[in-house]
Amino acid sequence: MRMKSLFTSRLQFFFCVVLSLTVVLACKEKESPCNEKDIEAILKFSDDYVQKYGLIGLGEVCRFPKPLDSMFKELQSSPPEYTTLVVYKAIGDDISLFEQVCPGAAKILARIAEAAPEEKINILVDSCGLEKLGLATRDELLRLNVVRLQAVAMAYAWMKANEVKLARLLCRRILGLR
Repeated sequence: MRMKSLFTSRLQFFFCVVLSLTVVLACKEKESPCNEKDIEAILKFSDDYVQKYGLIGLGEVCRFPKPLDSMFKELQSSPPEYTTLVVYKAIGDDISLFEQVCPGAAKILARIAEAAPEEKINILVDSCGLEKLGLATRDELLRLNVVRLQAVAMAYAWMKANEVKLARLLCRRILGLR
């Protein structure tokens, strides 16, 4: 009888330990891949400043996947006229990052490359369905620079998937949207 009672209490103890660990692990807050305090600090700057320098600063506040991280580091050290090359290199290095923003990315990028400059943004926004990303309305998106939008949309999709709290606000400010 004593043995059965001891076994039951050990079993109950073991169950309590396992249950406690499960609760602790489930309640443990997921560490953000972005420094939220740095994002808050960036958002305190003027709209013009965030729009001008925010894109190159994104790589400093988040631990992005390698192609995006490399893109942001290259943007920091490259003159503005190389932005298109740097962004398309990142997309070429891992098109899956752009596929998250734009299903069928390879074909759509080919269409954009062949299009007249004034049609590029329409193709990007409409063919990719960028409104669904939740970053901006169609009208807002159509007023943006194609390459800048591609870079910010990839970063935003990744930040959103990683539950970065201020992702939308920061990315909208970088794009010059309020």
